[in-house]
Amino acid sequence: MTRTTYIGIDPGKLTGGIAAIQPWASPNPVAKPCPQTLQDMLDALDSLRENILEVGVVAVIEKVHGFSGQGAGASFKFGENYGAWLMALTALQIPFKEVAPGTWQRRYGKMPKGKTPKKNRLKELAQQRYPQLTITHSTAAALLIATYAKEVAWE
Repeated sequence: MTRTTYIGIDPGKLTGGIAAIQPWASPNPVAKPCPQTLQDMLDALDSLRENILEVGVVAVIEKVHGFSGQGAGASFKFGENYGAWLMALTALQIPFKEVAPGTWQRRYGKMPKGKTPKKNRLKELAQQRYPQLTITHSTAAALLIATYAKEVAWE
């Protein structure tokens, strides 16, 4: 078994999260809502990196863009958070891939239309896959992205 840690990042500031899967260390992934400060984002990634210096670490971040109907301020905040994650990954020299939402979500079947039904479906899928964890809307996509990283993106 490869000793690699797989990180999944859903970059939404309010509804995003970060998850890590370390199959060689624990059957239980770790998932947290998106850190709210730049320093906390950097610290979250750095703590994963420090804990695994003797193994590999790779990440997949959801490649996002602004949405029509979303205000300019909200789009700016969303993009700012996405850019902060990219910079943190780069600064810590963690290899990463940007993957469009439709690409990683196809792995889990057809998604319903609309933000809320889609978030609910992702939460349901993550809970089925990881019944031992308490899944929230903030951590569901990050867990599934980390799983995608492990099963598809880096194999």
